[in-house]
Amino acid sequence: MKKRSISVLLFFISLLLIGFNNNIWAFSITETVPSSGHYAFGFDLTKGEITKWDIRVHKNGKINIYLMDDGNSSSFSRGNYVSLVTYHSVNHVNITFQAPYSDRFFFVMTSAISVSQKVTLTKIDKWIYISFPVDKIIYEPYLNPSNCCISWESSQTSNTVDLILYKGDTELETITSSTLDDGKFIWEIPLGAYNGADYQIKVVDSSDSTIYDFTPYFSIYNKKSITIVKPTTGNSIKQGHRMEISWECTSDIEFVNISLYKGNSFRKILISGINASDRTFIWKVPDNLEGTNFYIKIYDYFNEYMHDNSEYFTIVNPFSLEFVIVSITLPIAGIILIICVYIFLRRRKSRL
Repeated sequence: MKKRSISVLLFFISLLLIGFNNNIWAFSITETVPSSGHYAFGFDLTKGEITKWDIRVHKNGKINIYLMDDGNSSSFSRGNYVSLVTYHSVNHVNITFQAPYSDRFFFVMTSAISVSQKVTLTKIDKWIYISFPVDKIIYEPYLNPSNCCISWESSQTSNTVDLILYKGDTELETITSSTLDDGKFIWEIPLGAYNGADYQIKVVDSSDSTIYDFTPYFSIYNKKSITIVKPTTGNSIKQGHRMEISWECTSDIEFVNISLYKGNSFRKILISGINASDRTFIWKVPDNLEGTNFYIKIYDYFNEYMHDNSEYFTIVNPFSLEFVIVSITLPIAGIILIICVYIFLRRRKSRL
């Protein structure tokens, strides 16, 4: 009998340990928000301490939530104390809060539909809290390389997190996956890839998608643009001949530089500081250039990061044996093909 009692005790102890390790036994309280007046729930935090709560109204109820400090907590007369966070007419919300100073803070809740409502508050022990950026920021990568620095704190339930880019409520792409949960990541915003005012980044636990936080909305503007029209794919140009280089660009680009590259190697600047509004430049191909994988780069005179690259093109030597053979054999092959077609048609006509 004694052994059985010990076994039962060990069983319940195991359940408790499993519960605490998996957040089953997290603090939770259910109270009533009156139809008029308010319900207040208080908790103490030290400066910099982070807390996360799940607040859920039963059925389809709606409440207003005000996160307050202890300035005039004795009366809870609305408007007589500082509102730190406010939610209007919500049914379910997760609130993550970092105390700006040591104090007693309160969730002050009022009914949004003039009837009393049951509400459950649950303290969440596993969390991610983004500490930077904390307000709307404008990134302009067309002016200079822009790095978006994201800082966060977490309960470190796992070793890695994922960072996901959103526009509005739409997921765009994963910026990085399974990066170390070390509280900091620098994202270099690609030039010209995004444009808008409602981007945000989600930092989410790699092993538990329910643990996450979002940055505030931020803006990315790439209003300047350059697009090369010519040369196009497959262009071939002879040494000594002239090549037309043309482009389109926005009116806020005044001057551009035009450079020649072969593969990944810079070869020469063709012209510097040409008026962007000219939109065309004629380049005489020198006799000392020959080969494939050449391309043109056109970029803003004041900001090389604002640029566009042309398609690859080929420069040929008109006096090279290979070019002479091709120049001779292609016309001959064409003439032979025409003769063959002519003979075929004559014979077919004679048979008819």
